[in-house]
Amino acid sequence: MTRSGLVLMLAFIAGCTADKEDSPGPGQSASQSLSTTGTMLNARSSHAAVLLASGKVLVTGGTGATDDIHGARKDAELYDPATGLWTPAGTMNEARITQSAVLLPSGKAMVLGHAGFSSTAELYDPASGTWALTGPMRPSRQFPGAVVLPSGKVLVAGGDIGDPKLPGIIELYDETTGAWSEAPPAPMRRNSPAVALLPTGKVLVSEWYYSEGAPVPSALYDPATSTWSSAGSVMPRPTDYTATVLPSGQVLFLGGTMAQLYEPATGTWRTTQPMAEARMGHTATLLPSGEVLVVGGYGEAGRKLATVELYDPTPGTNHWRLGPSLPEPRASHSATVLPSGQVLIAGGSGTAGNLASALLYTP
Repeated sequence: MTRSGLVLMLAFIAGCTADKEDSPGPGQSASQSLSTTGTMLNARSSHAAVLLASGKVLVTGGTGATDDIHGARKDAELYDPATGLWTPAGTMNEARITQSAVLLPSGKAMVLGHAGFSSTAELYDPASGTWALTGPMRPSRQFPGAVVLPSGKVLVAGGDIGDPKLPGIIELYDETTGAWSEAPPAPMRRNSPAVALLPTGKVLVSEWYYSEGAPVPSALYDPATSTWSSAGSVMPRPTDYTATVLPSGQVLFLGGTMAQLYEPATGTWRTTQPMAEARMGHTATLLPSGEVLVVGGYGEAGRKLATVELYDPTPGTNHWRLGPSLPEPRASHSATVLPSGQVLIAGGSGTAGNLASALLYTP
């Protein structure tokens, strides 16, 4: 979740939904459905979620009872698709909101960053169910972007590091040594970027931060040569967005009502049909079918949304169609594709506060 989504959150009250399955409405596929699953142990929003090798989902941190960094949670929990139940997953060394989480080649999960600035990173070991700090990053970061490279190293980009004079520091984490090293800095500093690993092995780091009123174009990092190149600009500029890599290698950017595609082969951007509703603080999840599931978020005037849309990248289609509505609005939640192809939608900020409820989307 980005800074704009955090500002929009209400005071949080734990909540959960009643067991319910939505019927398809006009324009929806009759086969898709939303159903409730086990309720989380704690209500949370702006948390991180990562699919483990076991097929379980690790959910970490997020906001608890308050809507600022002082409400950050240190606890974590696990969702088991086989039982639909949540169990404790230990306690992190540091409370975290809007952290990044990635799965390492060893099967451990790494979380890093915090909305209140943090240079720490820590590892969750599924075998022992324990947390341990690893080497710290050089700068403290909030809202960082992280991705695992084909080499197994973790690239961390962006995140407001609290000093506009510093360059766009890019760091690489090596799990074998537990240490960080610096890559060549990104062209200009970025805050809250979307970071996407392309099929070519290059990393697309999106624009976001404005330098003296000028937009910062997106950039491509090539791990093979440790060099940067320009990737052009998203236009018109969205207020907040997600980036999803499609099977074609294109990257779908969604934010506001905007929908744009980045074409790596030509390095160009083009618009596609917009979403039916403006939204930010949403999730955009690639389904096994190649469609993108877009869930909830903040709409006009900060109104939380219960709508679901699906984007079909197939040429010649109308691209967008409605999905089944959520039982209640939510934003700043997580969405994780399970081995079954279902999507686990967990937590988030609801109309009355933080949610502990979780849903399963079945394509």
